[in-house]
Amino acid sequence: MIADTQPKALVRVPSGIRGFDKILSGGFLRGGVYMILGKPGAGKTILGNQTCYNHVAAGGRALFLTLLSESHARMISYIGQMAFFDRSQIGSSLVYVSGYQALENEGLKGLLGMVRKCVMDHHATLLVIDGLVTAGALASSEVELKKFIHELQLTVELVGCTTLLLTGESNGGEAYPLRTMVDGLVQITFDPIGMGTARTLEVTKHRGSDFLMGRHLYQISDQGIGVHPRTESVLGRNPARPRPAEPLAFGIESLDPMLGGGLEEGSVTLELGAPGTGKTLLGLGFLAEGARRGQPGLYFGFSETPDELKRRADSVGLGLSSLVDKKAVELRWQPPLGLLADVLAEELLERIEARGVRRLFIDGIDGLVSSLVYPDRAGGYFTALGNELRSRGVTTLFSDETSSLFGPEVTVPVSGLNAALDNILFLRHVELRAQLHRLISVVKMRGGPSDSSLREFSITDRGIEVSSSFDSAEAIVTGIARSTSQAPPRKASASPRHKKPSRRRSKK
Repeated sequence: MIADTQPKALVRVPSGIRGFDKILSGGFLRGGVYMILGKPGAGKTILGNQTCYNHVAAGGRALFLTLLSESHARMISYIGQMAFFDRSQIGSSLVYVSGYQALENEGLKGLLGMVRKCVMDHHATLLVIDGLVTAGALASSEVELKKFIHELQLTVELVGCTTLLLTGESNGGEAYPLRTMVDGLVQITFDPIGMGTARTLEVTKHRGSDFLMGRHLYQISDQGIGVHPRTESVLGRNPARPRPAEPLAFGIESLDPMLGGGLEEGSVTLELGAPGTGKTLLGLGFLAEGARRGQPGLYFGFSETPDELKRRADSVGLGLSSLVDKKAVELRWQPPLGLLADVLAEELLERIEARGVRRLFIDGIDGLVSSLVYPDRAGGYFTALGNELRSRGVTTLFSDETSSLFGPEVTVPVSGLNAALDNILFLRHVELRAQLHRLISVVKMRGGPSDSSLREFSITDRGIEVSSSFDSAEAIVTGIARSTSQAPPRKASASPRHKKPSRRRSKK
C-alpha cells in the first residue's frame, strides 16, 4: 500500500489582532504550538487573553490554563477593563483552569494528564498555558521538560487545538531545546528610548508559513494590544502607477507655468522653506484648488488646529471653511505627543480610502520623523509611504523647514528622503532695504518641463501671488539681496582745506 503523500491544507487560526495576523501572514496554524516570550510587563497575559476572547467571538472554544499562583479573579479584574473582554463567554466558550496544584503535586506527568482531559472535555480549539517558566522550574530534568512539550504537541495536533505557551525571556541556553521543538516563536519586549519606552514584537520562527521578519511596534491601551507592522515591510511594493493625466494645478497664476501646468498626478513634492515663508498656505491653496475641481483633499498636520487653519486660509481668500463644510476638504490634526509613525500611516491610508482622496498635504514632515522612534528607519519609511501614495494615484505635498531663516542652500533634512521625492519647491526669505521678501523656485522636477528661475511672491487678501518674471528676484547673490536699481554712489567731495578760494568781484 502506498501512503498518501499529498500535503494537507494548512488552516489558519487568527489571533484577531489585525496587525499581529498581518505579521503572521494570516495567523497561527491549526494544531501548532507557539511560544510567546517576554519580560514581566511586556503584555504576554493580555495577548493570550485577547486572543482567547477574539477566538470565541469568532465561534471557537478556548481554554486558558495558568501555572501561576495568581488567582483568576485577580487576573480577570485587570483584563475586565479592556474592550475585548466579554464576561458572558466565561464558563461557556472560554474556561479558566489552574494547573498549579496538579503541577506541584504530580509534576509534569500529572499536569499533562490534566491538560489532555480539559482539552477533550471542553472541545477546545485554542489552548493558552500561562507560566510555562514554572513548569520548567519544577521539572526534574531538561529531558523531562522536552518530553512534556513533545507529548503536548501530539495531543493538540491530534485534536486540532492551537496552543500558545506564555513564558519569560531567557538569556541563557536552557530554553534552546524548547525553542527548537515548538512551531513558532514570538518575542515581545520593551526598551527605554530617551525618556520614553518602545514596545516591540518580533516573530523569529513560524514553521510552515511565511511571516514579516524584523521588529514591529505595539501598544497596550484600553483596547488591548495593538500591533503595527513596520510601514516599510508592508507598503510600497505595488508597481502600478496612474496613467499620465492633466497636471494638478495650484490655481496660482505664474506658479503653474513654472511647474509645466502643475504637479503630475501621483507625484510626491516637498515644500522646503524657512518658518513664515508661506508653506502651509501654499499647501492649503493646493487642496482648495483641487476641491473646486472635484478632487477631494486631505490635510494631515501636527501643529495648527483645524480652526486656526480655516481662519488663516479664509483671511487670504481661500474659502477653506466652506470647502470643509461641504466635505470637499478634510482637516486632520494630530498633536505630536506619543505618536507612532506606523499608526499615522495606517490612519492616513484609511482616510484616503474612505474619502477617495486625490490631493494630500502633510504639513510638517518632522511630525512623522519624530514619531518613528528609531530615526534610522526614515529613508525606508518615506520611500514605502511615497510609493504607496503614488500607486493609489494620490498627489502628495510634504512641508518641511530649513535650519536657517535666510540663505540659498537647499538641504533635505531627513536622511534618505530625497530618493522618495519627485519634486522640490524651495521657499525663502531675503532682506532688501530693511524689508523681508519671499522667493520661490523649483529645485527639482521629475518627469516634466519646469522653470527653475527665482520668482518673488507675496501673500495678499487674494491668496498667494507670484511675479510673472524673475526681474524682481535677479538681485539675489548667494542668499544676500542687493538692489540693482540704486543710483551710482556720489563721488566724495573734497575736504574744505582743499577747496579753491572763490573769486569775488570787488566793489569799486
